[in-house]
Amino acid sequence: MSEAEELTVAIFGLAFVVAIFVQLRSLQMRELIFFFAGAVLIFSASVFVILEKTGWEEAFKLMEHLCYASAGICFLVGCSLLGRRFKDEHGGAS
Repeated sequence: MSEAEELTVAIFGLAFVVAIFVQLRSLQMRELIFFFAGAVLIFSASVFVILEKTGWEEAFKLMEHLCYASAGICFLVGCSLLGRRFKDEHGGAS
C-alpha cells in the first residue's frame, strides 16, 4: 500500500473512532465501550503501519498485529454483551 493510501485509511479510522464515540455518548450503552476500544485499536494499527517506515519496522509491525488481534477480541466481547442484553430484554428468545 502506498503512503497516501495508508494515510487515507488512518483518516477513515479516525472518523470511525469519532462516530463510535458519538454513538457511545448518545446511547449510553456500556456494551458500546468495547466497540469504541476496538475502533481505537484499529486506528492505532493504521498509525503503526505509517510509523513502520520511520524505523523499528519489526516493533511497529508487531504492535500493528497486536492491535488488530486485540480489536477482534474487543468486538467479540461487545457482540457477546449486546447479545446477552438483547436476550435479557426480550425474554430469552432463541
